[in-house]
Amino acid sequence: MSIAEAKKMVKKIIFPENTHEQVYVINLDELQADLVFTDSFKPLGKWYITNGKHWICHSELSFEDFQEAFLKRTGLNEKDSQSIEFTIDYLPFSEILG
Repeated sequence: MSIAEAKKMVKKIIFPENTHEQVYVINLDELQADLVFTDSFKPLGKWYITNGKHWICHSELSFEDFQEAFLKRTGLNEKDSQSIEFTIDYLPFSEILG
């Protein structure tokens, strides 16, 4: 077994396919205004949480493209846009979530 094959096998054991889904977490804690989820956000991806101060979305867009598209849809000014924090996380895969 080659080193590449061994690495691939270990990776499948530790991170089996379809068990984790990469999501983008939008942290609105520092945003002074209340942001309301509208239909304009829906095309960005599959949304899991869209209320409160932490929204979660799985998107096929790259992290940078997602941030740009999200901020464009908010209509916020530069200062408010900078108070939004984006991070990447992983959700355990669930058939319920899709």
